[in-house]
Amino acid sequence: MNDARKFCVISTGLSFAFGILLLIYFNYLEYQARQDLPPEMRTPEALQSYYDGSVCLGCDVAGISLLFLFCGLGSFFALICSHLGNL
Repeated sequence: MNDARKFCVISTGLSFAFGILLLIYFNYLEYQARQDLPPEMRTPEALQSYYDGSVCLGCDVAGISLLFLFCGLGSFFALICSHLGNL
């Protein structure tokens, strides 16, 4: 395996892993935000009526956006890696 192909394989793996780790991290931030609420605000009904289901809306949007970004980068590196095999 040449160096360019190794770089592409490692970049692909890291991109997908980093995207998944960021999604997990932002879900953890959502969990922490819910734990900071008073006990009467932690019920599903209160979360739905006051926060529309998500206490940290930025956490959800950022987690999903970064997952898509890094999965796109991983797919791009995988495509490059597959073309390097044909050379």
